Amino acid sequence: MEEKKRMTGMMIHGFAVAHMVSAALLAQTVVGDEAVLTALTVAMIVAVAKLNGADWDSGAALAFLGVFAGSYIGVRGATMLVKWIPGVGNAANAAVTFATTEVLGWATYLFVRKGKKNPKDMTKNDKDSLWKEAKEMREKEAEESKRLYESMSKEDEAEYKEIMKQLKEELPESTRKYLLDRLEKITGKYV
Repeated sequence: MEEKKRMTGMMIHGFAVAHMVSAALLAQTVVGDEAVLTALTVAMIVAVAKLNGADWDSGAALAFLGVFAGSYIGVRGATMLVKWIPGVGNAANAAVTFATTEVLGWATYLFVRKGKKNPKDMTKNDKDSLWKEAKEMREKEAEESKRLYESMSKEDEAEYKEIMKQLKEELPESTRKYLLDRLEKITGKYV
């Protein structure tokens, strides 16, 4: 279980970095960053759920994201107030996106690990409690994921990045399992 948690942390951190870069680069574009960030978020939720034993597809990920839409949209909406200010807006957008992505990733992990099946069955209290627990877990696990990532050899870092890139796509289950096994081998070296 600890190995899955460590791998989950690395995966969440990788997706959060991708979200952060996308948010910083696209903050002031005409099309904005919402479509890219939503696609990345759905990919992260599916990857985290599957890594931890839930057979979720993009529909389940969107249902899970929908449960937190109010919180997520509220945070993103607050960022909209400053995101159009050159430099400051990009940085604020990137920072908020990074943190929110990590909390959402840990919320997915906690929901699945608790054996929950359908996100639509969550009450408001369940959602609030899960979000709070995920925020606490993010704070606790963020340094560990960062430390593991920074201690990787250049070869492992390159393979990790390639795996993360592939996990963002819809994949056959056998391919996803192979990639997760490779990720487990890489992260296992840095325990």
